Amino acid sequence: GYVHALPLSLSLGATADARRFERLRLAADTSRYWYVLHRWQKAYVLGDSARAHAIADSIDLSQYVYGMGQVAFYDGTGTSDVRRGIDTALKKETSDQSRRAIERLAHDFELVSGRPSSALAHLLASGDSATDANIPILEVRDALIADGDTTAARDAVRALARWEAGPVASDSARRANQRAATRVLEPWRLAHGDTSQTRRSIDRLRAIAHPLTGARKTEAEVEIAAIEAMHADVAHSPDLRAATLRLDSLLRVLDYATANAGRTSFENLIAARLLEKVGDTRGALAAARRRTDAWVQNNPYLATQLHEQGRLAALAGEREEAIRAYRHYLAFRTDVDPALRPQVDAVRRELNQLEKSSVGR
Repeated sequence: GYVHALPLSLSLGATADARRFERLRLAADTSRYWYVLHRWQKAYVLGDSARAHAIADSIDLSQYVYGMGQVAFYDGTGTSDVRRGIDTALKKETSDQSRRAIERLAHDFELVSGRPSSALAHLLASGDSATDANIPILEVRDALIADGDTTAARDAVRALARWEAGPVASDSARRANQRAATRVLEPWRLAHGDTSQTRRSIDRLRAIAHPLTGARKTEAEVEIAAIEAMHADVAHSPDLRAATLRLDSLLRVLDYATANAGRTSFENLIAARLLEKVGDTRGALAAARRRTDAWVQNNPYLATQLHEQGRLAALAGEREEAIRAYRHYLAFRTDVDPALRPQVDAVRRELNQLEKSSVGR
């Protein structure tokens, strides 16, 4: 329990609980890896960034980069140290597999930090081969919801179309690639007003999903429901509300501990946009905040969700939630690409207004 109680109590500002959990864990756990991360997070929470930087300078950052990343993604703590840790780890890592994993963490971190150009470079460096299907898939999804490079995305669409072509494959590996290509290509087409292949895409995904069971079945139903809801929107269908509510209901029962963090963020953002469109602001807010957090070290679309969570919380009158979401967002966005500076400035202005209106409440 202390594994989660310590960082959670610090994130909540419950410093008395944190001191108690620290004392109890020190008595029960003779390892000290956790204690370094705890001291680092505690220094930031107590407002002592100089001490936090000193702790980071005193350790081998490459050994702690994933733990620091997990804390930073969860509540925005210590983002500058995470980038330094990534740089250190990439310089030291000799294993190709481990290096690629760090490059993927760097992609996610830089995307959330508002540096999509750097994120793309790390993404390309993370590939295990020239035919790594994950690269074009992420290029397309990044452009759809995270200000990713649209030129790279268009090239990726053409590459993925070759994976998608032809009937459903008989071998499981090619079938998995076809499914992965279709579930990102169809949202791309719909986002650009193209409904010409939607029926084929849904039929294909249903055929591939048919033998699945349990949590994997629910994940497949979510990706189909997301496409159906997007199609209902583009086609101005009277079924938009029903399709949106079905997507949202499936997202509520998804097993977030095992599902892909990026895909589930993408699908919840679709649900949030459409729920707001059909007049359910609070439902949209619930979808925007729904994501994998402490289970993983990273989430490439966290900033997009935080931005939407803050905006929708303000609309719903949830001032303190909007403030927390915007602060978390801005904790990452201290050195963004020039194209994203207006967005960051707008969030900062909105946060200032919310903070002023909350004084004395």
